[in-house]
Amino acid sequence: MPESKTTKSEVKGTAALTKDIGQFVAKASFADLTPEVLEPAKKAFMDCLGVAIAGSLEDVGKIIRDFVKEMGGNPASTVIGGGFRTSPALAALANGTMAHAMDYDDGGAARIPIHPSVSILPVALALGDSQGASGKDILLAYILGVEIETKMTKVVPMSHFTHGWHPTATLGTLGATAAAARLLKLNAPQIEMALGIAASLAGGLRLNFGTMTKPLHAGNTAKNGIIAATLAKKGFTAHPDVLETPFGFLEVFTGKVDLANGISLGKPFHIARPGLGLKKYPSCRGTHQAISALSEILETHKIGPQEVEYVECTYFNTGDGDDHLSRPYVKTPEEGKFSIEHCLSVLLMDGEVGLTQFTPDRLLDPAVQEMRLKVKLHPRKDLLPEKDRASNLAARVTVKLKNGKSLSSFFCQGKAEMGIEWPWEDIIKKFDQCASTALPRNKIDTLINLVRNLEKVEKAAQITDLVSKTAPRKILTRV
Repeated sequence: MPESKTTKSEVKGTAALTKDIGQFVAKASFADLTPEVLEPAKKAFMDCLGVAIAGSLEDVGKIIRDFVKEMGGNPASTVIGGGFRTSPALAALANGTMAHAMDYDDGGAARIPIHPSVSILPVALALGDSQGASGKDILLAYILGVEIETKMTKVVPMSHFTHGWHPTATLGTLGATAAAARLLKLNAPQIEMALGIAASLAGGLRLNFGTMTKPLHAGNTAKNGIIAATLAKKGFTAHPDVLETPFGFLEVFTGKVDLANGISLGKPFHIARPGLGLKKYPSCRGTHQAISALSEILETHKIGPQEVEYVECTYFNTGDGDDHLSRPYVKTPEEGKFSIEHCLSVLLMDGEVGLTQFTPDRLLDPAVQEMRLKVKLHPRKDLLPEKDRASNLAARVTVKLKNGKSLSSFFCQGKAEMGIEWPWEDIIKKFDQCASTALPRNKIDTLINLVRNLEKVEKAAQITDLVSKTAPRKILTRV
């Protein structure tokens, strides 16, 4: 094959990234995983499973299940809340979409915004089902998929995000492919082919944030990962150096190939350090700093919504275009999760930002709509010093009271801090909060025990059978 030539991008380094990933995924052994890796992995696994169960009740979950059921497919893998089985790729499509439906799933604590687990967990469950895999098998595949997806952020610049790509949809496809390849027992050359196929399937636009298509991105990555790995196992071909070669994945998606320093796979595993940023609130991560700042004001001053004249929120913005977080007029849960105005309004009125704050009734409540109009947003790039902008998110909230007083709070959080490991007590509380919306107590308790001891589970079906059917129950408040 003749060499491709390019003049439009910067190319540095000669690291054989595609080959390195193929060898790493093929050679990885569960025996090499330490408790430092396994414990946070099981916690993140439980967290994502919980939000997927709750997401099965969302409108987007119902629509994607209906679509998948109409498509048919070999009944090999469970669809959460569907009461039916379908092909692994279609099950992963549905389950991944439901896992991201509420935007309550984890982030990567990485330099660019990314949601790792929603691309990987659906692959582990779907192929775990169809392959009769053990808990060790699906846990290893999950860890490897998260590792590839998150470590790729080391060579993908922030410009990928600011240009309009959704990294969960692009990098997530690579991670999903790695997880699928491991469960399908591909060798290193086959994994290179799978990555080549996956690179041509990847894509997703930030413009669709605040719509049902954003969670579809997650489902699509999981589906495409299974398709890519399955085709590669059957002998399907693709470019062997697809990540680093000119006109390959990195150049096309970022305009830049800089592998001078390479990436360090498994040293340490990202899921251990810096970890995955589990979410306290079921809304976009970009809203959390403002929520935290206003929470500090409310906890300190005990004010009520009737005392508020207006609220001003200045939050850090990269300055590279619309961040889609200003939405004073919201009509759907998807829009509400990307509305700082809504998040601050319900926090003022309800004292919390939990699952109930994004129900249609709450979104359309006239009092909430009125309060949203009192929230004024000011995105600013210079809210943080230049040296801190790449690694921090921040917001300053000022509440002007009707008596003339002003109350202000500034909240800044480093991206690495988002990955601090949660204690099991908090993981279980959040899982219970989410799963209780759709499952009875006995199933919840069994699932908690199975996931806490995932490496001892004999068959993935022990987990998937418990989530096959869901039904609306009481929505609990957040932890």
